[in-house]
Amino acid sequence: MNQLMTIIAEYRLAIMIGILALLILVSRKKSGNKLLLILTGALAFSIIYEIVMDEPASRIPNRINRTLNQSGPTPTKSSNPRYYVDPEERYNLPKDR
Repeated sequence: MNQLMTIIAEYRLAIMIGILALLILVSRKKSGNKLLLILTGALAFSIIYEIVMDEPASRIPNRINRTLNQSGPTPTKSSNPRYYVDPEERYNLPKDR
């Protein structure tokens, strides 16, 4: 059983391509089946993603989570630290009236 799992993990891309070819052949015979079309598209996307990014498509949620949890840019000293400036400071008016 352990050897079977390592073989499947090692050749998963070839297995996925074989299943995609099988889905394409079946979907040509049964036209109009939306489920087969969705499965074929999802599997094709997964294969393309795995080839391009060199990682399984099951890691997409983890990659999105890491990207969204990164800290933002550190605030730098702005030339205008405050958006609102009091009129007294802006026009140099005395504060006691």
